Amino acid sequence: MLGMLIAVSTLTLNTLKAQTQKTLLWQIKATETSKPSYLFGTMHVVCPNNLQIDTAIKKAITNCTSLFLEMKLDDAAMMAKAQPLMMLSDTVKWKKYLSITDYKTTADSFLKYTKMPLDMLQTIKPFALFSILIPALMECQPVSLEGELMKIAKQNNIPIKGLETIERQMKAMDALSIKDQTTMLYQTLNNMDSSKSVLKTLLKFYVDKDVEQLQKITVSDANYGWLENSLLKQRNQEWVPIMEQQIQQQSTFFAVGAAHLAGKDGVITLLKNKGYTVTPIFY
Repeated sequence: MLGMLIAVSTLTLNTLKAQTQKTLLWQIKATETSKPSYLFGTMHVVCPNNLQIDTAIKKAITNCTSLFLEMKLDDAAMMAKAQPLMMLSDTVKWKKYLSITDYKTTADSFLKYTKMPLDMLQTIKPFALFSILIPALMECQPVSLEGELMKIAKQNNIPIKGLETIERQMKAMDALSIKDQTTMLYQTLNNMDSSKSVLKTLLKFYVDKDVEQLQKITVSDANYGWLENSLLKQRNQEWVPIMEQQIQQQSTFFAVGAAHLAGKDGVITLLKNKGYTVTPIFY
């Protein structure tokens, strides 16, 4: 949408350009004269052919004094903290939520795509099993985009920090009951073509830098709609005060999942509502 037509042709061309171009990178400023911070939308894992860090992103990182990810991913103790949080707290295995027939088809599919027997993974929360499925769903050996951002930061002696703890992120995942997690795992494994299609659509929108469509499909698709409140809205609201504190103190590069950015409850709107100027950087 162009809104009101502008008579001056140069302004019209600029307006058209702004509306058609998409981006994953924004500049944040508290005042006109304050040092800028930056906000970048990530996709946590991508196929190697999509692992491209544009020079505009590299420049923004190197112009900052710290890199904030959702979590401090270079924390050596993080995995040790995460492992018990992925385990079921009781002795009742999640397979009880499936019929014998449904469990068998689920286990057969899991074995087919991962070469791992599902019976050995009954004490792990179903949502954690999706990380094992990712290569099959993406049809590639995925790599970490955040890992590349951290390399740039470390090469420039920029400290890496986190907006939240692993405990907080796992709490968000636990908002979905074990029964519902089991149902999601069953639906994914028994509809792999459809599941792959949804993920390919997400990847396409990411490559196209279309954060609005990423946010819409995340909150509206039947497989992902439950994420809206626990994984997006609540965490966005918790992150913004931390971001404000950093923005006011020093230039900071924030990198969070792209689905967190757009929409009325997205980080961009929340920052604007706080009075910050958030400007897209097209690259």
